[in-house]
Amino acid sequence: MVPLFFHSESGETRFVLLNKALCEACWDCVEKCHRQVIDKIDFWFHRHARIVAPDLCTGCLKCVKACASGALTAKTQAIRMLTEH
Repeated sequence: MVPLFFHSESGETRFVLLNKALCEACWDCVEKCHRQVIDKIDFWFHRHARIVAPDLCTGCLKCVKACASGALTAKTQAIRMLTEH
């Protein structure tokens, strides 16, 4: 069995995409997500954010706004939903 931190998937929810290769492990997104959708992998040799509860994401995009590295981006439907309201 391969340990979880070696999986190479890009995390995503209905509203947000996470590119772990771009993540700088600042943890700003983890702090902004009050629904605990995002968590962190924090080993000295392997650090990045990860999506742990995609079903809890409401599309507020606070994590995307907090991400200076561009690792988190909004999906098209999230942008459309926010501009319609």
